Amino acid sequence: FGSRLVRSRSVRAPGLMAARADAESRVITLEELAAHGPADAWIAVAGHVYDVSKFQRLHPGGSAVIRAVAGKDASNEFFALHRAEVLAKYSNLRVGRLAGTEQEPVASPGLSPEIRQESGVPYGESPFWRGWHSPYFTESHDRFRRGLRAFLDKEVAPIALAAEEAGEAPSLELNLTLGRAGILAMAAGDKEVLCRFCKEEGVTLPGGLAPEEYGPFHSLVFSEEFRRIGTYGFLDGLIAGISIGLPPVLHFGTKEQVDRIGMPVMRGEKRICLAISDPYAGSDVAAMAATAAPAEGGFV
Repeated sequence: FGSRLVRSRSVRAPGLMAARADAESRVITLEELAAHGPADAWIAVAGHVYDVSKFQRLHPGGSAVIRAVAGKDASNEFFALHRAEVLAKYSNLRVGRLAGTEQEPVASPGLSPEIRQESGVPYGESPFWRGWHSPYFTESHDRFRRGLRAFLDKEVAPIALAAEEAGEAPSLELNLTLGRAGILAMAAGDKEVLCRFCKEEGVTLPGGLAPEEYGPFHSLVFSEEFRRIGTYGFLDGLIAGISIGLPPVLHFGTKEQVDRIGMPVMRGEKRICLAISDPYAGSDVAAMAATAAPAEGGFV
């Protein structure tokens, strides 16, 4: 049986190779793609067109998922649920390339060469930073990472290791430098306050990022670039206090408190921390067992 299987494969291989070559050379327009709806489903993903008419009944998520995108470019829907490696597994379903796409459409457009990461560690980086498509990261994140990395390499990295080993706290001068770059305001994690801070203080964020653009995945880049330096104690001295100490003021404080406390902290003129003395809470502030009841002159 094994020998017959080998001979069978050897006979079919040339035909399979020819079919794949045809799929790479054939160009399919959006109009032609649209003609293949739910009945004989074709979909486009990352520039390749796939005939999934027979596969749809085997799809783990059910055929309805495929019918909903049949005849369309389903790249966003696909990458929201799958890794790019899945495409290689089903390369035999390719029937052509979508007109107007590049030769390697899966690669992230505009990814800066100096930012591209190839550590070789499985899942060590987001696929986007290894050159793959991502529905979450864009050119904005690439530009922000490049600008933030350049800033940290110039202002923080050269002194971080020596300060870490000596047990020295970050200087007020460095704190002010981070404040002028808007980094302390970003660490506070409040987008509305960040926009106000940049406008009132005339601050330009790293990479020329508009504060209105700042979102969760910019915050992820922010964290990754700080941790890349590798001196956790020194870096926590820069941003840990403000990241957990200032949000309660920004979210629950009055405008007078935000102006008096928040703005100087984000400028780097003052520092802030979160102190919890409740023995049951630890770092989980919501788990505090202590109570406070209004009383004359304050709380008890």
